Amino acid sequence: MDNIKDNDIKQKYDDLLAKYNSLNDQLNPEEDYFLYLETIANNIDAIVTVYNIENYEVLFLNEYGKAINGEVRDKRCWEFLHGNEFGPCSFCPNERLTDDKGKSTGVYIWESYHPSTLKWFENHTQVVTINDKKLNLEISYDITFRKKDEKRILKLLNQQNVLFDIASNLNSTNTFESIIENTLSLIGKQLTPSKSYIWELDSENNIVNIFEWRGKNTFKSINILKDLNLSDYDFPFREILKNGRIKSANISQVFHNEALSEKFTEIGILSILLVPLYIDNHIIGILGIDNVLEKRMWHSLEINLLKTISELISNVYKRKYYQEEILASQKKLEEVNASKDKFFSIIAHDLKNPVYNLISLSDFLIQNIDTWKIEKTKEFVKYINDSSKQGFNLLENLLVWSRSQTGKISQKPVKFNLSEIIRDNLHLHKNSAISKNIELTSNNCNESYVYADINMTSTVVRNLISNAIKYTPEGGKIIVHCQLISTDAGAFRKITVEDSGVGIAEKDIPKLFVIDKNFSTPGTRDEKGTGLGLILCHEFVIKNHGEIWVESQVGKGSKFIFTVPSAEINNED
Repeated sequence: MDNIKDNDIKQKYDDLLAKYNSLNDQLNPEEDYFLYLETIANNIDAIVTVYNIENYEVLFLNEYGKAINGEVRDKRCWEFLHGNEFGPCSFCPNERLTDDKGKSTGVYIWESYHPSTLKWFENHTQVVTINDKKLNLEISYDITFRKKDEKRILKLLNQQNVLFDIASNLNSTNTFESIIENTLSLIGKQLTPSKSYIWELDSENNIVNIFEWRGKNTFKSINILKDLNLSDYDFPFREILKNGRIKSANISQVFHNEALSEKFTEIGILSILLVPLYIDNHIIGILGIDNVLEKRMWHSLEINLLKTISELISNVYKRKYYQEEILASQKKLEEVNASKDKFFSIIAHDLKNPVYNLISLSDFLIQNIDTWKIEKTKEFVKYINDSSKQGFNLLENLLVWSRSQTGKISQKPVKFNLSEIIRDNLHLHKNSAISKNIELTSNNCNESYVYADINMTSTVVRNLISNAIKYTPEGGKIIVHCQLISTDAGAFRKITVEDSGVGIAEKDIPKLFVIDKNFSTPGTRDEKGTGLGLILCHEFVIKNHGEIWVESQVGKGSKFIFTVPSAEINNED
């Protein structure tokens, strides 16, 4: 029956009792009181029961009560009303209906559950006197719907408390991993699934990471799905986007792809509920719960709760994403500032020195050229030539580096013979090597075809050979080695510029390719450097998908090594 409000129940009971008292005053004691009581009782939508207060025997049950309990006259109340067949119910109100002197204490209101009908009743019980005989009058109203509403309200209240706890946790200062793990635990305690979890997806819909909470009776982990590409298994993304959730008591109904259904069946999942996680309308993950104990359909309250939680978690992911972007921007800004400082340092100091030397040397030569012998004049001309080369090399690197920082150098990978680049650069530095009596050779560099930007690669080779000459003493040796290697990323050419120079301290090696460290040392002839050449080398090698590193010992020389993709990994002719 429909739910009856508390005020309606009380009013109906009071009206019935008033009618009874009126009849009791007017009727002759010889008349059958139950005839009039029955007339009144059969006109209300409630169970009306009259029973003997001493032996619990039912003396009267109205038609409404008979429709629910059947004919129960002369039976004891516990035999049908409350499902207890062995004696008075433990919650029987009889002792509360009269005081020590046997007088009625008024109406006693209480609730009871009827197991045979699965209904809840609100009972209004009172001792009444008929023909000087004390009887129990009980009117029971069906409150099943009200109890369901109360249960629903209680569940909603619990959900609000859980949402508050989750929101507090998501806004805490804990680590991101701790926040997510605590949230999944709270979901598990509220919705009591077998597992609750988050799949983090990349742009290709690969499951790149999984957070998971498991109940006490759950032994198999969802981690079996890690590194799975959901697109390959026809995952129902369209459905989850359209409805905001995927739910089913049958895994095969959710995942039409048989192979994907088998993966979920393998870990014992019988029913599942999944909702998406978003950042700016892009799915970045999936929040889910499942059940491994039984097939079940998920209640709308559970679905809505999980959707709300997914929105809260999505905000946390969004905050993390933008925090990482801010940190990356800060790092980039620091690099830009370091580049700017380096740029002005080079212009203000390093480029100024060779130009100043040119002016000083040329002035001195002009003043003395008429009195110097030819040998002395040649010596000063050589100094002027060296300073010019130093300034030119520095200016060239500076211009290339500044163009790379402003994005004006575009990468144009082509297939070319690296051995020709090495040969040309060895020839370019031949005179510099001869002037220091350095042996400059190559080893195994014939027909080394690579796929990269030819100008960038040439800049790397030129700078590494120039550096090797600078830091190799008189009579030293420099060898350029080439080798074909195979890695997980494919085939590469490994180029090693090995010298017998002064070497580099281990603590200084990490400073070589970082511009803000401003690391540079003079060469064996006190040649000046800025460290800019190695910065360019690092940048160009990385842009061409290679790696660069250094192996060195002080006093024993250095090996500058870099890799460049072999032409074998491309389809270019």
